[in-house]
Amino acid sequence: MSGLNSVQIGKVGERLFYKLLILGSAGKLAAYMPVADEEHRDFEVHIKGHYRPVLGFQVKCATRLWTGKGKKPSHLCISFEFPKSRMLVDELFWFVFAFLDVKAMGFKDPVFIVPSAVVYKHARALSRTDGKQIPFSFRASMAPGSRDIWSPYRVSSSEVGNRILQILRDSPTGSMKAA
Repeated sequence: MSGLNSVQIGKVGERLFYKLLILGSAGKLAAYMPVADEEHRDFEVHIKGHYRPVLGFQVKCATRLWTGKGKKPSHLCISFEFPKSRMLVDELFWFVFAFLDVKAMGFKDPVFIVPSAVVYKHARALSRTDGKQIPFSFRASMAPGSRDIWSPYRVSSSEVGNRILQILRDSPTGSMKAA
């Protein structure tokens, strides 16, 4: 194991995502981290000079890949819980899932940028729920050419900024509303 705790891993993942936003968009994106993480949004992002639309992002990363057939690490698996009262289903709220390669000190390709509605529909775990916390399990193939349910949301690290620019250009100008 890396020796890092989950809070450290999360903070490093958030900073790496920020780096990819700014460098990958050639400075065209502005990103802000809320002072208090009470709405489970790690970032709010907009195109510089335009204040609408604004995308909200929740960044999730792991420092280990799971073994598939042939004993080759091939799946990014991230489990998390979301408070039912804070689940935001909105076309302006997205998740980022990434493998944090501790040795390389960066994300390993691909990175997954997924709309919240898709995450809530396809990553919901079938395990117990206490009514307050909803469990989720994201499991995506890291293999090139994969055709799993998450493959439409795959991007290389170098394309993250451009992908977010495209999402913003295609998004409505309204603001996010709680579900």
